[in-house]
Amino acid sequence: MSVRTIREPLAVKMQVCAAGYHIDGEIVDMSVRTIREPLAVKMQVCAAGYYIDGEIVDMSVRTIREPLTVKMQVCAAGYYIDGEIVDMSVRTIWEPLAVKMQVCAAGYYIDGEIVDMSVRTIWEPLAVKMQVCAAGYYIDGEIVDMSVRTIWEPLAVKMQVCATGYSISTARS
Repeated sequence: MSVRTIREPLAVKMQVCAAGYHIDGEIVDMSVRTIREPLAVKMQVCAAGYYIDGEIVDMSVRTIREPLTVKMQVCAAGYYIDGEIVDMSVRTIWEPLAVKMQVCAAGYYIDGEIVDMSVRTIWEPLAVKMQVCAAGYYIDGEIVDMSVRTIWEPLAVKMQVCATGYSISTARS
């Protein structure tokens, strides 16, 4: 929400206006740019973007200070959703997250094992299904992007990333 204005409705059950979030006919938030609590069952909003039925539709804000929920966990490196990191832009975490992934300022605590103890950059592969290095995304044994911090091309199977937003498990460009 860097610009604060949405000119198109986002999805079926959610419409966003400049004033706040209009969900199922009810305005659930009238704050400015930061959400620190999950909103509702099918939709969770964090400072980093909107998580709607498995799809992040806005990824502009960059700071998360609270753990989110079961289906979506945010780490300093990005968004860990159902075992997939979909964004590597966020850089700050002050609290460990949850269930399958816990992040501290020092490194990543995944499934009871610390896999990285560097500061804010990942230099080592993380885990089985997806490994992230400083250069790009290592997914299912294949490096699909070697750019710096921005994805301009769709990545792979369950994840497609464009410059404007993230489409997960849907063929949206």
